[in-house]
Amino acid sequence: MASMVLAIHQHGWVHTDLKPANLLICGQNQLKGIGFGLAVKLLHGECEVSNAGDTPLWNYPPEKLYGRYDLVQATVWSVGVMFCYMLVGKLPFSSLILANEYPPRWPDPSPATRGQLCNIY
Repeated sequence: MASMVLAIHQHGWVHTDLKPANLLICGQNQLKGIGFGLAVKLLHGECEVSNAGDTPLWNYPPEKLYGRYDLVQATVWSVGVMFCYMLVGKLPFSSLILANEYPPRWPDPSPATRGQLCNIY
């Protein structure tokens, strides 16, 4: 799995949604990654985002819960979560009630403030 993730990164992409449902074992015990719909192109080898997407909380690196985070570092966390799943047979933190929930969606801002919000950053 680590070599698969490395190959993806070497081609300038980050998967961003590593989870059991996005991994397949093919013919000769070769691991294949699928589900690239949320993949992000790296610019100059770096990518920092604040959008949580639809990743379940069990796969969140701690810094992702607090705002901006580095996607490559977050992928290292996801690989660790997946290794734990492969070794133990269950996801870490799966006993927590929130572990299987998705983060709440932020409501859309008031139309009256949209122009002002764009000028904040």
